[in-house]
Amino acid sequence: MNIEPAKTRFQQGLKKILESLKRIGTDPYGDWRILLCAALVGCALFLAYSIRIFSLVNKGEFFVGIPREAARVDSIDRAALQDTLQSFTAKKLKFEELRTRPLHFDEPSI
Repeated sequence: MNIEPAKTRFQQGLKKILESLKRIGTDPYGDWRILLCAALVGCALFLAYSIRIFSLVNKGEFFVGIPREAARVDSIDRAALQDTLQSFTAKKLKFEELRTRPLHFDEPSI
């Protein structure tokens, strides 16, 4: 397996990029080549950084949390619940009484 053709193509591509840097602003294709290479390098750096952070988190060296005590669940206060239900029942009865029985108003013109 000969690696020389790939090596020479890489070197030629690198030369094109370096030549494009010299002619920045005059060759639109070179400008796009520079932008593309910069974006690819940025993506590669971001990917490497993300993998590094992921491995640190998995090892427990990053974002080390404080051990928490067992969760405490408050039980329902049945007496307060019954009081609430009774107050809503009383409000419902009062509403029904007001809705079904007409209100008596004195005639103001008399």
